[in-house]
Amino acid sequence: MFTLEQINNQVDAYIKYTGYEMPKIQQVVYGDFERCEAEVRVCDLRSKQYIIYISNIMDRYCEKYQNSVIWHEFTHITDYIKYEKVYSDKIGEILKSFSESHAESIKLRYLLNLSIKSSIGKERRFVNDKYKKTEMGLISANYGNQSIDGMTKFLITGDPYDFDRGMNNFLYMVGYLCIVKRQLRNKLGEYVVSLYPNQYKGDLKELMDYIFKNEIELSAMAYKKILLSSQIFSIETIL
Repeated sequence: MFTLEQINNQVDAYIKYTGYEMPKIQQVVYGDFERCEAEVRVCDLRSKQYIIYISNIMDRYCEKYQNSVIWHEFTHITDYIKYEKVYSDKIGEILKSFSESHAESIKLRYLLNLSIKSSIGKERRFVNDKYKKTEMGLISANYGNQSIDGMTKFLITGDPYDFDRGMNNFLYMVGYLCIVKRQLRNKLGEYVVSLYPNQYKGDLKELMDYIFKNEIELSAMAYKKILLSSQIFSIETIL
């Protein structure tokens, strides 16, 4: 388990790497969180309480992967600080959309030892995944597979869990594409979106393109449109 001192040592390394403004973490909370490896909560951030919640399952993972998860959460904090004053009414959607991809791209950069402005091409790369070194292509393929599976099942079940799994993994996939060279990124992005059910293709492509262009507000609005549609579908499925 991380101590608070170890977490804040990672804060220092994160600031040095990214150049982002980042406060010290005030508290670390461990628990048996089932749906995430770690998280920060908007209710804490609104009151300037910088707390990271970490699942006990993280103890099973290699140290570098654990650090990458923490850096993912740091990025949510820096995004909140950067965008809350400008887009306060949309900050929840920003954290669920643009920030999710941004945080995953930082996580992957850390695992790849990739500088903040560098990008990758078709070459094979290996990273320290949860338990062992894994090819980057397998990790990105898993994001896509999990996302398509979640969104496809959601159309059958109407279960919000399936939607969340599908959407989160889609945003992780977009985060991966954000570190890929532009020409290859656009080609891969179009291919991935083509694999989704027809109901989602247009909206997901729109959301992905806004994230690629760093259109923060438009990303949030595109995400909210998809979310509201899913909520209506869930209700109709139950009824």
